[in-house]
Amino acid sequence: MDTKVIDKDAMGARLRAERERLCLTQQQMCEAGGVSVISQRHYEAGRRVPDSEYLYRVAALNVDVLFVLCGTRSVGPRLDADEAELLRLWRAAPTALREAAMRVLGAPAGAAVPSAQISGGEQGQVVVGAQTITAPVHIAVGAKKGRRT
Repeated sequence: MDTKVIDKDAMGARLRAERERLCLTQQQMCEAGGVSVISQRHYEAGRRVPDSEYLYRVAALNVDVLFVLCGTRSVGPRLDADEAELLRLWRAAPTALREAAMRVLGAPAGAAVPSAQISGGEQGQVVVGAQTITAPVHIAVGAKKGRRT
């Protein structure tokens, strides 16, 4: 049986490389991993080896854990920090927000975003886009009328 000793220095260097690849600070990594800043520094310096719980937690930041442990990159595209944060927010979003985001992101390039041009005076509610009205509605258009005496 071939027994290999963990090269803590190399593992620490790979952990630091992953943190830098994701544009994260040591503070962000230690918070995500559930450890102190001192522990994070020890991991990156090769003085300590992170445990499985830490590695599981930082994997949520899109750290390539296989690379940190073995030096072999995982197959497939990797997300940067912004993409990972967007994915985290997506997963936490309610269905209505996800649907709205898909409509926005699914718009063809250069498509006009609905807007309203309002000029002069006080404005009440502004409605943009197609609307379905199901109740009696009174719409007053024009200038305010003076009071009749």
